[in-house]
Amino acid sequence: MPLQIYNSLTDQKEPFNPVHEGPKRHFMFVAPQFTATAISGTQKPMSVLIILRYLRFCGLKTLYVQNITDVGHLMGDADEGEDKL
Repeated sequence: MPLQIYNSLTDQKEPFNPVHEGPKRHFMFVAPQFTATAISGTQKPMSVLIILRYLRFCGLKTLYVQNITDVGHLMGDADEGEDKL
């Protein structure tokens, strides 16, 4: 059974047809405040990993890059005199 992707614009499932040859690439940004503290923060990474494992099972090469950036936590600390970095 081929992989089908839900298209929210057409409200239909469509077959997954790779645009480019070679590894299938996926980049995901994970906000650090949602990674370990909330169950909802694990839904996105888990669904991506399930899709990647299925693509690998189908024999496709995959490349997965995850960026966990901790930006914004120093915004209120900027003028307190101590260098936080």
